[in-house]
Amino acid sequence: MTMKSLSDAVRLRNTLIALLEEANTDCAAGDRIDLLSIAVAGAGFAGVETLASINDFLKHSLRFLSKSLRGSASFNANPPGRRDSSGTQFRPR
Repeated sequence: MTMKSLSDAVRLRNTLIALLEEANTDCAAGDRIDLLSIAVAGAGFAGVETLASINDFLKHSLRFLSKSLRGSASFNANPPGRRDSSGTQFRPR
């Protein structure tokens, strides 16, 4: 998913909401960490800003969901050209 337009941001928001709703079910208890692990390709300005916005969105959203979701989200910023998930990892506070 790219972040080049407002429609891209809306699509990302809708995807995050769907992931939060799925992770909030009892059936997904074992998959919560996988569902709420977010990776951003490109750790430049746009990638870091995207991660910060995702962090803010999830931080505020998790207050209204099950307490079991708190601490399940993690973020990963990958430098350009890196295809694995061994970049810098972040956890929301």
